[in-house]
Amino acid sequence: PQAGNVVGTIIKFLPSRSKWTVEEIKQQVAGAGVHAAPKEVYNALGYLTRKKYVKRVGYGRYLVDGGLLVTADDLGVEPMRNED
Repeated sequence: PQAGNVVGTIIKFLPSRSKWTVEEIKQQVAGAGVHAAPKEVYNALGYLTRKKYVKRVGYGRYLVDGGLLVTADDLGVEPMRNED
C-alpha cells in the first residue's frame, strides 16, 4: 500500500511542471503528507518508467509529457554512463 501511495502522489503532481529533480520530487511527496523513504521514491519512478508513463532518454534523463526529469541516479535500468 505504501508504494501505491507514493506512485499515486507522484502521478498527481509530476505533470504540473516540465522540469523536476529527484530531490524536488521527494520534497513534494513529503509535502503531500506521504511518508516515504528515498528508496521508495526511486522505486516509484522506476515503476513509472517500466509502465511507460515516464520515458528514459539517457542516463539519469527521463521525459514526462515532454518535460525533462534529470536525476543523478539510474532508476531501475542498467547504467549506461556514456549515453547523452
